[in-house]
Amino acid sequence: GIPGLFQGFVSNGWRFVPGRAVYFSAYDSALGYLNGRSNSSRSSSPGESLKSSRPPPPPLYHCFLAGGFAGGVAWLSTYPFDVIRNRMQADAADPRLRKYRNMWHCAYEIAAQEGFHGYFKGLTVCLIRAIPVNACIFTTYTAAIRAME
Repeated sequence: GIPGLFQGFVSNGWRFVPGRAVYFSAYDSALGYLNGRSNSSRSSSPGESLKSSRPPPPPLYHCFLAGGFAGGVAWLSTYPFDVIRNRMQADAADPRLRKYRNMWHCAYEIAAQEGFHGYFKGLTVCLIRAIPVNACIFTTYTAAIRAME
């Protein structure tokens, strides 16, 4: 029924929210590193306009490298929650037939039956996909924004 549509919803939140924070922070940090600036070098004096304090646009290959890095780091940091979410979503829709009572029970069962390694099953394939996809996403986004300016 309808409740079956929300299986894994909580674990998806635990994956998605911190994952996006890591994703964009890693992209910004990597792009800053590639462009030779640190967060402390982005200072602006009180009278300086926002337009003049904006750093020059990065080369697209920097966006590509930083995007790939960001995608890999984001997946590495939240992959255990994705495994939990996938297992819960694949569980039976009927509450009486479910293997897992909740996200924490699922996490416990993975650890008990498969050990720490169980949280990272499939990570290699995920990274093989995620790194180039996220590299292309940031590069395409940046190129599109530049084309519209």
